[in-house]
Amino acid sequence: ILPWSWACKYAADIYIEKGEADKAVEMFKKCLKNRVFLASRHMCLFDYANLLLKQKKNAEALELIESEKPLFENTGKGYWKAVFYMEYANILNINGMRVKAIDVYGLAEKNGATAAMRQRIEQERGAITKQMIADL
Repeated sequence: ILPWSWACKYAADIYIEKGEADKAVEMFKKCLKNRVFLASRHMCLFDYANLLLKQKKNAEALELIESEKPLFENTGKGYWKAVFYMEYANILNINGMRVKAIDVYGLAEKNGATAAMRQRIEQERGAITKQMIADL
């Protein structure tokens, strides 16, 4: 599974580079079929979600990330769990769910965020808070 998921990831990268997003999506979907906790699979997930965001398919990106939530919630603390929560929080924020995004950044902090990640979390929370105040 490991070499296969990396192959899917690299193929998707090439398709994106060539401007063939539909083919990249096919590769991402193939990679995500195996529900295993692998860095290569995680990278496919996050790249797929970010591609959806670039295509302004924000609700689809949120749905994708939320469908993967149980896989990450059933693991112990660690780097990839923190990355997942950071990606999830970002997508929540993009979808206008700012309060929930702030809460999910807290989950990233509690579940293995590195010092650099904690700094970014602080910046993101501050930016969200400023946006919420501006919206009042």
